[in-house]
Amino acid sequence: AYDEYAIKAFKVNSIDYLLKPIHRPELEAALTKFKQLVSNQQPNPAIADLIDIIKKQGTSYRSRFLIPLNDGYKSVGIEEVDYIYSEFKVTHLVSNERQVYATTQTMDELEEQLDPSLFFRANRQHIISLSVIKDIHNYFNGKLKVVINKYPDVEILISREKAVSFKHWLDR
Repeated sequence: AYDEYAIKAFKVNSIDYLLKPIHRPELEAALTKFKQLVSNQQPNPAIADLIDIIKKQGTSYRSRFLIPLNDGYKSVGIEEVDYIYSEFKVTHLVSNERQVYATTQTMDELEEQLDPSLFFRANRQHIISLSVIKDIHNYFNGKLKVVINKYPDVEILISREKAVSFKHWLDR
């Protein structure tokens, strides 16, 4: 008798408790109860925020690049990178010594690997370092034009969609 009461109590506070041999109607009832419980649950936005915070805390960003050269390799520290650009499906790093190095990573990969407090993905072709931004000018249709130190001929445009997040990034 005690076992029957224990099983009834378990069924009230859980999905179900199935004993062998498992009968099809009992299994179907348990699965139906599970589906109802899962479908009624509302996602908690605080959990998503917490997951993002935990991911960011455990993130370690790239600190240097190992660049292949004709006769060996060169190590370029992240603090030496002024900006990164993509041209003809090749990604290039531009150092503060105005040296241009080709890298095998894509712009998307680099965006994930670089510290977002130091680098901003301006558009599909450019990632810029916070340390080289000289001026920002309003451009056509809500876009922004970024002028960077030492490179007055380089035109980096921020789209209207990214302009707000770019200004927030600069204003931290």
